[in-house]
Amino acid sequence: MNLLETGIEKGLLKFDPEKNFVTYVHQNKKRSYNNPEEKVQVETFLSLILISDYPVNRIKLFQSVQIGSRTTEADIIVYEDDDCECTYIVVECKKEEITDQGAEEGFPDIEIKDLQGNLYRYLEVKVQQRTFMNVAKYLPESQLKPSETVALNLSDLVRYFEIERITGVTTIIIWLVLNRLCIVPENNFRLFFQTSKELEKIYNTQKKYRTFKRKSGKGDVVDGVHKGVTVNFHFSLNELKEWQW
Repeated sequence: MNLLETGIEKGLLKFDPEKNFVTYVHQNKKRSYNNPEEKVQVETFLSLILISDYPVNRIKLFQSVQIGSRTTEADIIVYEDDDCECTYIVVECKKEEITDQGAEEGFPDIEIKDLQGNLYRYLEVKVQQRTFMNVAKYLPESQLKPSETVALNLSDLVRYFEIERITGVTTIIIWLVLNRLCIVPENNFRLFFQTSKELEKIYNTQKKYRTFKRKSGKGDVVDGVHKGVTVNFHFSLNELKEWQW
């Protein structure tokens, strides 16, 4: 069961029969699910509750907030208290690869801002379901073990390095690891994360040994456009931090 299915089962969301509209049940707010940003909003909302374990009663959606002399709408606010009087984090959701800086820049989907509206962190969440059983065969000098290996699209990784250099804003990559019964209990998951700055240090010393390019297949082409990931860089879970909650 994926994140969306779990959210529906737990009564956090509901959809109309055509799945054109999503309703956030706890606030009874209905939104168009055809809007690409709404899909990011739904994923972020469910991640905060089901992965980060924030209580749903401490989360408010689409709230008007005062930033200086300007009033704007915050996509998601997480509060420290049950009365929702003390703001903890403010999250702004962007549709994939669209930011104020321009679509071609491919900034991470999730922005976290402080109470003054200043950008505080970028977050990027990756789901890792496969186990890299042949990592020793294809990357013999990597010293990686199948159960401890995670991967990231190399072009994404390098782009995150560049974004942090340009903006000065820390980017945190989060891997949600599933389907590895040797380290993850059945029907469960574990979260691992690291800053792009630390990942870059690993990349600079290991890029010769941990970069793998596979052959393109039919599944990589959608509507005549190549969308598959063919070059990955690999990390060990031992080089990441586990998210405890």
